[in-house]
Amino acid sequence: MLIGHYSIYSILLFAVLVIVCLIVDLKAHKADEVISAKSAAKWSLFWVALSLAFAGYVWYTHGFADFSKFISGYFLEKSLSVDNLFVMMAIFTAFSVRDEYQHRVLYYGIIGAIVLRMVFIAAGNSLIVLFGPYALTAFGLFVLWSVWKMWRAMISGHADIVDSTEHWSVRISKRII
Repeated sequence: MLIGHYSIYSILLFAVLVIVCLIVDLKAHKADEVISAKSAAKWSLFWVALSLAFAGYVWYTHGFADFSKFISGYFLEKSLSVDNLFVMMAIFTAFSVRDEYQHRVLYYGIIGAIVLRMVFIAAGNSLIVLFGPYALTAFGLFVLWSVWKMWRAMISGHADIVDSTEHWSVRISKRII
């Protein structure tokens, strides 16, 4: 059975590889301790090497076109993840997350993001299957409405800096964390 031009075997292999990587990462950093720059560099090199090895597997099994798509997507995501570093630093600072707990908080945040991404993709896909072009039109109108609201806020000149440290969600999260 093929999904697109990928076999169920290839998809299951990829899913198992992702799950194993998540488990390895969790087990490798199960002690709540500060991760040194040297350790972070070694782990980063390991994950990049593993990704490049997987890219080689894709090239070998599916050809150069799929390899170039994977490697392009990988490097795009890698470069965009630099933005996330600054966001995570701001979040850790706002919530006063101590250095030794940052990996655990980040790890479970990534797991949550993966789960929520799968839920929203499945929900969006279901809406598209059920309602076809009407769902796509609604999604497009929502994006345009969001852009309109952001543009109006930008040109109004009322770009107030909002202090969210006393927001109810921040207070609850601080109590839990």
